[in-house]
Amino acid sequence: MKLFLSLLAALMAVTTAQDASILNAVANTPDLSTLGTAIGLAGLEDYLSSPNSSLTVFAPNNAALESLPAKYLTPNYVVHLQALLEMHIVEGAIPSSNITDFASFEAISGDVLIATVNDQGITFSGDVFFGAQVVTPDIMGGQNVIHIVNQYFLPAALNYDLYDLSTSLIGFDQIRLLITEAGLEDELREENRTILAPSDIAFDLLSDDLVTQVANNPGFRDDLVLYHIIIGCYPSSMIVDGLQVMTALGERMKFTVVDNGGTKQVIAVGSLNQVVVQAGDQIASSGIGHSLGGVLEVPVRTPPVENQTTEAPVAAPTTDGAGPTSEAGDTQSPIESASEAPVAAPTVTVEPPAPTQSSTSAFSADWMFVLGIVMAFL
Repeated sequence: MKLFLSLLAALMAVTTAQDASILNAVANTPDLSTLGTAIGLAGLEDYLSSPNSSLTVFAPNNAALESLPAKYLTPNYVVHLQALLEMHIVEGAIPSSNITDFASFEAISGDVLIATVNDQGITFSGDVFFGAQVVTPDIMGGQNVIHIVNQYFLPAALNYDLYDLSTSLIGFDQIRLLITEAGLEDELREENRTILAPSDIAFDLLSDDLVTQVANNPGFRDDLVLYHIIIGCYPSSMIVDGLQVMTALGERMKFTVVDNGGTKQVIAVGSLNQVVVQAGDQIASSGIGHSLGGVLEVPVRTPPVENQTTEAPVAAPTTDGAGPTSEAGDTQSPIESASEAPVAAPTVTVEPPAPTQSSTSAFSADWMFVLGIVMAFL
């Protein structure tokens, strides 16, 4: 019996050790329920459920994640959420007793966390966040340790919008210049945008005709930029074959996805050409960016034909200033009145006045009166 109980205890110990992980510890802590949901949405369950891992997680509690913008807990912002959660994970198990003042720790995201230790406890700061305090230290999950904090760690990328991102990327000077010239900075500051950013090399491959249009035709330039901005935030994980999206130009475009030797290749298909998406998922607070290996072309807008109603002054003028009218009294179009101008022959008022019958009679009567006076004197 003692041997049986010993074997049972050993078996339970092995089972407990296998179940003990960060994911289990989070699931068993009520104040980390929102974090558990976020881990699932970000697809980090496998990484955080390994019993053989040795990690430190600074886990934001439910109150801390209540202040996180809700969009970061949606599928469209899964890349943003992954970056945020990875900033809370450090390789190696670090108990609170090993955290000293001004100690620095590199998160698996590459961000650096700086500790402050004083009478108030332990706090952490980063590039764009400050004073996240450890409120519950040293929760063990297998070989891992969790420290609950009262504030989430914000990655620097989420402190800037897409326009800020465009100003910081190397090799994208041309698209940044066109955005500025077109005055479309605010379009990239709007929430839920995706920018398809052609690299400088892509612009160098443009034909001379297109380069001329971009340089000399502001309308074409603006259309070109707007066609590379998509309404909505679309990470690579959400781009599937046949996906149709609306651009800021008001025109639709779509994506095709092909298997290129086991690698997913995404192609942006425009109205005139298609280009390969070279790299993706550059995050910003207002959306996400993907780089293109070419420039999506747009049609050159044809200037509107001048309306012929501007020819109205050519029509024959009338003395009273009113427009020509039809027989029914309705005003005719200038084109109609201009075509009928030859029919309107000059009126008799413009011809030399001819003697009328009444004027001849008056002439005869005057001479008869004079003749009568002459005869009276004879």
